[in-house]
Amino acid sequence: MGTKKTYDKTNRWSAKYRKEVKLWIPTYKRNYLYWFKFLQYAEQDPNRKVDWRKYRLWGGKKVVMETKFDDWWKEYWIDCFGIKKEGDTPKCPLTSKKPNSDTFRYALRLYENRHRGSNWEIALGFRKTETRTCAYQFFWGADENMKTKTSLRGDGYRKQVDTPLDTHKDKLWVKDKSSNKFDELPDREEVFANPNKKQPIENRDVKRYVQSKVGRYLKKAEEYLDNVCKGKFP
Repeated sequence: MGTKKTYDKTNRWSAKYRKEVKLWIPTYKRNYLYWFKFLQYAEQDPNRKVDWRKYRLWGGKKVVMETKFDDWWKEYWIDCFGIKKEGDTPKCPLTSKKPNSDTFRYALRLYENRHRGSNWEIALGFRKTETRTCAYQFFWGADENMKTKTSLRGDGYRKQVDTPLDTHKDKLWVKDKSSNKFDELPDREEVFANPNKKQPIENRDVKRYVQSKVGRYLKKAEEYLDNVCKGKFP
């Protein structure tokens, strides 16, 4: 028996080309999932009004609101997103040429936890519902600009990721301005293990960093919700 091939998201052929119909999709399928989910949430928001005329190719309001994404995708992806060759523009294009799937995912998941209250409570809820790797990447910086020493709070605090993100060995550093050296801070997991305990100043800075990041992604979620009402994403 031959070895079963695994899905490789870096392989554009397996991720974007549908050989059974000889068509491409401009970006990864999961990005359309996030568009679909934000559209559903926008329709459920009493303070927003979706222009469903923009979604006629999607099947309209009833189809989108009553169909699971994978079922909807099988029926509508060709008309909405199918293109004959790379670089062509589909009938329903994303507004970004380089969509960031992680940004969409974090914005969506945090929005889904917004009922928990404060940004810190939202962060704790998000952490419980995410896989270990996804939560770790969010809280300890998987972004490209966090892979080297970058500012965490002003010039005093910096974050360095010096090992693979899923090893839980990256470190948070504090800069001693007098000696221009970096010293490791106390265990950051303490802020999650004992969220109600009064924390040392270093861990309180970690908490502020997390709360600020949650706030930024919630703001992104609101932008996406506004945009999908107009037929645009992101």
